[in-house]
Amino acid sequence: MFYFSDLIVTADAASFRPLDGPYATDAHRVYCMGKVIDGADQATFRVLNAAFECSADAKRAYYR
Repeated sequence: MFYFSDLIVTADAASFRPLDGPYATDAHRVYCMGKVIDGADQATFRVLNAAFECSADAKRAYYR
């Protein structure tokens, strides 16, 4: 998987799916701009506002 020209080496290609804006997820991780969001829960992760790069999971809110 790639974010533009950058390879996302930790991505699981079989379960990878892009979300709104710069976000993506797979069976194990959540990504923003191709980088892992440490501690994010992929099962409950959701994009709140892609234009402002705001997101959340069951325990935390994220900005970029």
